This record gives sequence, structure tokens and C-alpha cells, in this order.
Amino acid sequence: MSNNKSNTEHLHEEGVVNKAELSDEHVNAIDSLSAEEIEQIKSIHKNVNKDNDNPVGIFF
Repeated sequence: MSNNKSNTEHLHEEGVVNKAELSDEHVNAIDSLSAEEIEQIKSIHKNVNKDNDNPVGIFF
């Protein structure tokens, strides 16, 4: 994961979240997660959405 992008941008690119729909509180919570936590969320999203690309409900 590159350090140039925020965690929110990484999850948006993977289709996990739509950053246009996130509040500042959501963005701050996502950006406070570790790189390992972000990779786990991306992995969960990928495994759950093998046949489609719907966001997984993750609550912060």
C-alpha cells in the first residue's frame, strides 16, 4: 500500500467504500486504521464479492 494515498482513497479504489457518501467522521475513522487493518478490509470485501461488486457493510 503506497503512502501517497489515504486509507479512504485505497478503499474507494477497491470499491469497498464510496468516499463521496462518507462523512468527515467516517473518513477520519478509516484513515486512523493501520495498513494491516485496511488490507484485511480489502480482503474481506474481495472474498464476499467474488461474483459481484457490492460494498460490504462495515460500521465505524
